This record gives sequence, structure tokens and C-alpha cells, in this order.
Amino acid sequence: MAANDENIMRDSLVIKRSMLIGTMLGTSLFCITKIFDYGFSNNLGDQYMEVKLNTVGQSMDFVSFIIILIACRPRKTWPAFFTLGINELDFGRERGANG
Repeated sequence: MAANDENIMRDSLVIKRSMLIGTMLGTSLFCITKIFDYGFSNNLGDQYMEVKLNTVGQSMDFVSFIIILIACRPRKTWPAFFTLGINELDFGRERGANG
């Protein structure tokens, strides 16, 4: 490939990379809050502090879901080659036909 040729897959790869990073951050935050919740806050003797920490944990869960939703949001225009849709599959061929 020459240096001045444009990569036609670049736009779709950039979107896929941002979606994967956002999903990874959201799920990591969710798992960290659950580890903190089940590992630390359930072992407290103070019920008031336990309720307070559970409220903070639930708000962090909400933030992690928002991160995932923002990363996987629908776009107005999708780049070419982002996905292979049902309409692009070749259903016109007969079964068992080679080629």
C-alpha cells in the first residue's frame, strides 16, 4: 500500500476501538464497585455507614452503565465496512450451489 492511499477501514476501526475501550472502562468500574461492596462494606459493624457506602456503590454502578451506553450509542452515519448486515448476505444462491 502506498503512503498516500487512504485506509477505507480506518473510520470503522476507530469506532470499534472507542466502543471496546468504553465497554472495558464501564465493566471494570462496575466490577471494582462490586468487589468493594461485597469485600468491605458488608463487613462493617455500623449499619448507617453500610447504607451510606451501598448508596455510593449504586451511584457508581449507574455511572458505569452510563459509560457503557455512551460508548455504544447509535451514530447518525456509520462508516463503510463497520458490520455485515442481513441485507448484504447473498441469499439468492440455491442451497448446495458452489460459487
